Amino acid sequence: MTLYVDGAPDATWSAPQRHQAMSRTDIGFPVASYTSGGATIDEVAVYGTALSAARVAAHYTAGSGQPPAAPAAATANAGADSVATTGVWSQLVGSGTGFGVLSYQWAFGDGTTAGGSTVSHAWPAAGVYTATLTVTDGLGQTATDSRTVTVTNPPAPVASAGADLTAAAGAVVGLSGAGSTGTALTYAWAFGDGQTGTGSTVSHVYAAPGVYTATLTVTDVAGQTAGDTVTVTVHPAVPVADAGADTTVAAGAPVTLSGTGSTGGNLSHSWAFGDGTPNAAGATVEHVYAAAGAYTATLTVTDWQGVTDTDTVVITVAQPGGCGYCDVVAADNPAGWWRLGEASGTSAVDSSPNGKHGTYGGATAPVLGVVGAVAGQADTAVGFAAAGGSRVELPVNLNLANKTNMTMEAWVKTGVTGKVQRLITDHFDNTNSNNGYAALQVSATGKAQFHIRLLDPVEAPGTFWERSNYIGSTTITDNTWHHLAVVRTPNSVTLYVDGQADGTWTETQYHQSFVRASLGQRFLVSGATGTFQIDEAAVYTTALTAERIATHHNTGTGTTPPPPAAPTANAGTTATTGQPVTLTGSGTGTGALSYIWAFGDGTTGSGASVNHTYTTPGTYTATLTVLDSTGATATDTITVTVSDPPTGSGCAYCDAITADNPLGWWRLGETPGTTTALDASGNNRHGTYGGTTPPTLGLTGATAHPDTAVSFPVAGGSRIALPNNLQLANQQHLTLETWVKTNTTNRIQRLISDHATTTSSTGIAYLGITTTGKATFTLNLTNPTETPGTTWNREYTGTTTITDNTWHHIALVRTPTTVTLYIDGQQDTTWTETQHHQPFTYTTIGQRFTTTGTGTYTIDDTTIYTTALTQTHINNHRTHALTNP
Repeated sequence: MTLYVDGAPDATWSAPQRHQAMSRTDIGFPVASYTSGGATIDEVAVYGTALSAARVAAHYTAGSGQPPAAPAAATANAGADSVATTGVWSQLVGSGTGFGVLSYQWAFGDGTTAGGSTVSHAWPAAGVYTATLTVTDGLGQTATDSRTVTVTNPPAPVASAGADLTAAAGAVVGLSGAGSTGTALTYAWAFGDGQTGTGSTVSHVYAAPGVYTATLTVTDVAGQTAGDTVTVTVHPAVPVADAGADTTVAAGAPVTLSGTGSTGGNLSHSWAFGDGTPNAAGATVEHVYAAAGAYTATLTVTDWQGVTDTDTVVITVAQPGGCGYCDVVAADNPAGWWRLGEASGTSAVDSSPNGKHGTYGGATAPVLGVVGAVAGQADTAVGFAAAGGSRVELPVNLNLANKTNMTMEAWVKTGVTGKVQRLITDHFDNTNSNNGYAALQVSATGKAQFHIRLLDPVEAPGTFWERSNYIGSTTITDNTWHHLAVVRTPNSVTLYVDGQADGTWTETQYHQSFVRASLGQRFLVSGATGTFQIDEAAVYTTALTAERIATHHNTGTGTTPPPPAAPTANAGTTATTGQPVTLTGSGTGTGALSYIWAFGDGTTGSGASVNHTYTTPGTYTATLTVLDSTGATATDTITVTVSDPPTGSGCAYCDAITADNPLGWWRLGETPGTTTALDASGNNRHGTYGGTTPPTLGLTGATAHPDTAVSFPVAGGSRIALPNNLQLANQQHLTLETWVKTNTTNRIQRLISDHATTTSSTGIAYLGITTTGKATFTLNLTNPTETPGTTWNREYTGTTTITDNTWHHIALVRTPTTVTLYIDGQQDTTWTETQHHQPFTYTTIGQRFTTTGTGTYTIDDTTIYTTALTQTHINNHRTHALTNP
């Protein structure tokens, strides 16, 4: 709708109009609306058509004698010049002015048009285009404007068809061009077998074996193309495994399994025997099943392209008689062993030779004759009420809580969790568990636990000592047999579940004598319901090794451990006639290992580490045989070259020392004012005298040989610094030997020390004299090699008193499992314990670290060996030093 004033348009509206029929038409106001004023009207006309602006202007001119005012001209603005990419949509924004509603029309310069003030357009080819905007207003007036659009192609695309592939004939192969780059790509595939496909990712099936080249062509928005290929190697159909026919064999006897009937190209074979033992490779293999039962062996074949197939065979293993589990338990000398195989009666027989028979009893009698735990055995087990009052009463004074080393062992099948279920308990009396006990049990959370509560421990009489935190991490599954054990030593508690260590706690242990012992749930447990079963309970007064416990479990479940690996021997290759040479071997295998040496001169010896003396020069082949608990053996050899000793030096004591190949030997015979302590071993490990209080040189020595000695103040800060990295605390075999004369015994006096730093005695191993005047070998390991991240402290102190103002010959010998102290050529004390080690940097003779105390002590002829000298050699050194210099 448009309004005109004096022949010229005044306003226009563009909107849908509404209509309605009226009953009358008037000129002027049909009803009085105003009280004063008025209007004059002339030449009123209405038409049934919409007059044009030109006709309205003509009427006005005819009536007024003058033309109407001219309307404003229309304008157009197409925007600034721009750039675009071929095939990519670009937006153009135009504007304009004029009377009424404006219309916009674009011509893009490539033969195409579009309407609207804002439009999008994609030019199909590179070039320079003139885009023209035409604006038309409500009076039909038009205006035009143009802009230049420079269109360029995008970067060239790059095709990537992916890595080469292999597949079986008839299998679906996935091909991907997702690694391609470019703008708005389309993908076309030629699979190399006459078939094609489209898409970034496609699937295809090659019907026949062969090597195919699949080609990918990518095309971008500008029509630019790129190609890449991928090789698809299609091998014949998948292999087929054939494990052979089912068979029967006796337990302990070998069975041969054959997969030679399998088909496929260049197959490899892997067998899983179904008894928990490691897999074996080969088309034909031999295996031994330790326990009776039905086993499913699985053969997996893999062809040259990695395609696999499996087949199974059932091996029925019959029990040949005997009891392998009984043999391994009996071999460890249990103090008591209750197999719990009784079908009736009140007596629980002790199967050890110690006659410690128990008695079934309690308010709720145990249930005898339930199915037992041990594979391949017909013996039975016993069920106990979880609520308590159901037990096997054991003989008095088993006294397990007072044993320095102790092992408890039992098989358990739980039927309820949430309550403690005790297996073996040593307790103070029969009335109240709070009065003291030591128990192997299943915790309320379903974990293995050793709980000990002492009201009057031997180590701290009149005090209370309880440990309830010895709880493993493995969950005991209900209704399944599990093997549980606890091993207690003076310094540790270790729990085992199913042959594996489940937690170790390093702590000095307290002890107390208890009178009573029982199996099962003697004391009432409020709220407990159901039952649990126990089989094959045993106690030992020794600390069983992890290896032995694993053997018990494996034998009980019929699990066959791997055969022993080949042993290794490591020893020096030269020796001197009449002098000992140390031969050290090692090995792996099932159970306890035995080491047997044949020295090649007609003599033999035993032990992982042995000393042997060859009496005649020559080249000898020493043979080590390792025997494990299954009877399997392995051997290794070492060549030992033996020569006559060198001509004597005129100092029999010197000859005796050098014949044993010391790592370093400091005679300490230097004159006052000297700063270097010479190494007489020939290894040039010379030391340096020093400290805040320097040592005193030139004092009367210990031996009949006319050399001198050195004194050190007890208060410390006086020493001989030896070369770094002698690493005495890290040697598997070590001998430290020295002469010492004390004049006070109320302070520690270190003779030879190996330590981690020069500022603190934390992290040290030393041979010295205690405040009570005894020889000691003390270790403080802050990060031992065997148990990283822990500490390991030991103080091995002898019993012989060191007399003041008298020369004494002191020696320490350390092997992987023992420490022995010698005083004046005689054995003082020996300790048997698996040794821990740690590499330290600094080694010192004397008192490096300061302490309190007065007086001095004197040291002479200090020697270090990386072999374990025998008592004969140690005493020989002392005898020569005193009688035959």
